[in-house]
Amino acid sequence: AALVLMAIVLLVMFRVRWRLLPLLAVIIGVLWAFSILGMIGISLSLVTISGLPILIGMGIDFAIQIHNRVEEEVVLDKEAHPISETVANLAPPFFALRISKVPMIRDFGVLLAIGIVVLVVVGIVVPASALGIREYKKRTEVRPESIVEKIVVKLGSLPTSWGLPLLIVSALLFFGGVLVEDRAKIESDPIKWVDQSSQVVKDIEQLEEDT
Repeated sequence: AALVLMAIVLLVMFRVRWRLLPLLAVIIGVLWAFSILGMIGISLSLVTISGLPILIGMGIDFAIQIHNRVEEEVVLDKEAHPISETVANLAPPFFALRISKVPMIRDFGVLLAIGIVVLVVVGIVVPASALGIREYKKRTEVRPESIVEKIVVKLGSLPTSWGLPLLIVSALLFFGGVLVEDRAKIESDPIKWVDQSSQVVKDIEQLEEDT
């Protein structure tokens, strides 16, 4: 469902050639990340599997940034070597959560650390390689503005008199969110996150009853 939604967003918002290429990088990256977890003996749990949407979100971001930057180097800066120019200006990822005393949280930290590194690598290698081949065979001549870029340019060109109204709207949104936050139901029991008709839940309920 997340991939379908991202595909729709990319088709509508991302005005470049091969606009679905970031999805390929995400799919490969997630497969690699969970495969490596299995190889090093990290078990899937309700906590570690919850890292999947995080990895998908970060992976699509990495790949889109690479894709967008390559096309900017080609069309806007007219670089003779857009791929090498893009790759030369990238930053390394980070690690976290290994200091927790909860085993599942430590596993979650391993998942994110491995997943982020893998997605950075795949997000760079797959788009850069594919776009490098494409630009070598048929160089991009025109790069239309995306909806996001148009919105950013429009907001950036607003007169300074709009500053106060925008500040008021931002404050109202913030305080409105604070006021309704308590009404949002947050399910903290991981047993409730899964299908309640599944055999696993029935086994847990039976165990609780017997205990």
